[in-house]
Order: sequence, then C-alpha cells, then structure tokens
Amino acid sequence: MKNSPAFQFYTNDWLGSTNIMLMTPAQEGAYIRLLAIAWNSEDCGLPSDQDKLARLGRIDRVAIGLVLENFFLKEGRYYNTRLLEEREKQDKWRKQRAEDGKKGAIARWGSQKQEIKGSYGNPNG
Repeated sequence: MKNSPAFQFYTNDWLGSTNIMLMTPAQEGAYIRLLAIAWNSEDCGLPSDQDKLARLGRIDRVAIGLVLENFFLKEGRYYNTRLLEEREKQDKWRKQRAEDGKKGAIARWGSQKQEIKGSYGNPNG
C-alpha cells in the first residue's frame, strides 16, 4: 500500500510542547522538515548520520542535537514515536475503509460479478 502524502498536524500539541519552545526557529524548522522527510520514507525513518541530518534539516551540525532529542535510534535509523503512531493510525484507517468498501460492494452487487445485458450501462447502447 502506498504511503499517504500527508500526516495530521496537531497545532495545539506543537505550540504547547516544551521541547518545541526550547528550540530556536532554525531548529523548529529543521524538526518539521525532518518529520516530513521521515514521513516520505518507506519505514518512516531517517538515516543515523548526523551530518547528513543537519544538511537535510538545513541546520548546522551543532544545532541538530536538540532536534534529535525528539527521535529515537533503532537499527541505525532515527524514528519519531508520534510520527510512527500517525502512520499506524492512517494505515489502519485506510485498511478499514477498503474493507468497508468491499463489504458495501458485496451488499449492493452480490459476491458474483454480474454481466450487464441490454443497453443499460452501455453508453453506446
């Protein structure tokens, strides 16, 4: 299943976060940029190379430390707990919607595909 192009952004959580308040504007920008980059990756993670992360976040190597406090390192990749929860929530919702759609189609049309006879449903008929 293709990843969603967007994630929920909870402004009250962001603006009320002490971690965010302690960041400089540049660090805050790097943080949201790294979250977006992680979201677009297959595993919702980032490389562990801090020089590369600083470049990706468009911030200097020294300032990236406070930003990375919001991530955890696992098997050579950085992950953000909240972002992983959002990915899981969206995946679950999308799967549920697909399942509901299949159930609705079966309820409406039956389990067998039915051939349309006559001109009904044929734009040229």
